[in-house]
Amino acid sequence: ALPVPVQADGRLALAVERAVLGPDGLPRELEGQLEWREARLQSPLALRLEHLVAELALEEAELVARLSDRGGDLDLGGTAWLDPANGRYRLELQLRARDNPELRDSLALMGRPDARGYHNVNRSGRLPLP
Repeated sequence: ALPVPVQADGRLALAVERAVLGPDGLPRELEGQLEWREARLQSPLALRLEHLVAELALEEAELVARLSDRGGDLDLGGTAWLDPANGRYRLELQLRARDNPELRDSLALMGRPDARGYHNVNRSGRLPLP
């Protein structure tokens, strides 16, 4: 569970160009795109995210999502990696507010931005597997 309740709205669209699973059920090949269109958060902060995109691939046995936005309150870029065999993940994000003072103030709680005005988020850990 997330430490803060989140309310979100929008439309998700998944397009899989290619997916191959091995006999163990783990992916061997993956190409696709996940889009969150008309993306909005109602809480904990009201944000108009508009259009978020994750380009999906499999690289060296890890699921990779290259993240970007196409407008909205949040300027977002970064990459997420997940090893489906053991649940280990890494996340590297760059976040910057666009014309939203409330979001800018919230991001400031994360510390000082870099020279380009982005707040860098780097996380890693392990997701529980069934």
